[in-house]
Amino acid sequence: MGRFPCNDGEMDVSGETQPDTAAAPGWLTSLLQGWWGLCGNSISELFTGTLDAPVKRGLWLLVVLPVVTLKLLADGVCLLLDELFFPDAKNVNIEKPVFVVGPPRSGTTFLHRVLAEDRERFVTSPAWEVLLAPSVLQKKFFRGLLSLDRKVGRPLVRGFRWVEKWLMSAFEDTHPGSLADPEEDYFYLSSICACTGWLLAFPAWKGIRKGMPGQEESSEVFRRRSLAFYRYCLKKQVYTDGGKRTVLSKNASFSSWMDLLPDFFPDARFVVCMRDPAEAVPSMLSTAEASVRAVYATGGKNRLQDILVKEMKAHYTCLHRVIPEWKAGRAVVVRQSDLKENLVAVVRTCTENLSLDLSDSFWQSLNINAERSRAHRSTHSYDLADFGLSAEDLRDTFPQLEPTPFDDKH
Repeated sequence: MGRFPCNDGEMDVSGETQPDTAAAPGWLTSLLQGWWGLCGNSISELFTGTLDAPVKRGLWLLVVLPVVTLKLLADGVCLLLDELFFPDAKNVNIEKPVFVVGPPRSGTTFLHRVLAEDRERFVTSPAWEVLLAPSVLQKKFFRGLLSLDRKVGRPLVRGFRWVEKWLMSAFEDTHPGSLADPEEDYFYLSSICACTGWLLAFPAWKGIRKGMPGQEESSEVFRRRSLAFYRYCLKKQVYTDGGKRTVLSKNASFSSWMDLLPDFFPDARFVVCMRDPAEAVPSMLSTAEASVRAVYATGGKNRLQDILVKEMKAHYTCLHRVIPEWKAGRAVVVRQSDLKENLVAVVRTCTENLSLDLSDSFWQSLNINAERSRAHRSTHSYDLADFGLSAEDLRDTFPQLEPTPFDDKH
């Protein structure tokens, strides 16, 4: 078996580490290097003259960078304490997880939330947990706090929801939802500064591009280290849940990591969402533009746009290269348009092809979700021409997977 060096110990090509712990020196090094690069590059950018609103950006950083520092410190300390108080968490088996992947803006969030309603079969993490509680210690603390809050009339939850509504209002059209909703557990990687979503808040930080295939900074070593830590966090999630349910994960950002992800989860099953790149790419760019504007990081727009377009192409290219090579029964490909118009038939196709045993209560609620899906009209508006892109060029250069056939009269 070939070997692959990384800070987590010696890693073989199957993705297994010896020992399988995402060893503390490895992820601590990633955390410290990431924090230093994030802070340093963001502060330096204030003086480059490229930002549209450097004063507002500076004030934003003055508030956010200390918060980020405290979050990383808390995560690091709690993950280390897990080794003392919950040593068995790292030995948990993650059996036959289900991953919902696909280029961003292709329906992954919707399908993930639909499937996550089967709470008898699946365990997922809400947004607050993947952002604030990667460790078992943090999960138990926050869950205990929420339990106590319920007993006294939920004042903390009510106050938090008011703040959340105010903070998330800028994303109501592009990514509606709540921090209590199931979310992309890829955000566990924010604890070691390896989540490429950081790019939208800190676009000057070149270090994060190591996790972005298609960029010259892209690093397989970085991605393997990150996946070792990601699996480490998923084990903590399963451990806290009791190990009785199947992990259901939604990770659009992992679409360009599909060359490596299956090595770390060899018995995983995948649902791949696809969308016409002439629709998905401008939707992604519009969403990113709203995010960057919200954190006063506008400036050098074309540079960031170029990075994001290359990232989107990497998602399509990797999926197109990898998925057709797999044996039947491991992946199902679905179109976003079919999720909207034929949700029940698509989900049934997923269950039959991937051997998913969903509960009776789930099938009852699915029909309600299907009606809502057909009636839904997005308020997110964007125009491909605004970004200087051609629909023909995108369709010619972004390879697409053919959807798995389904019977809409089934």
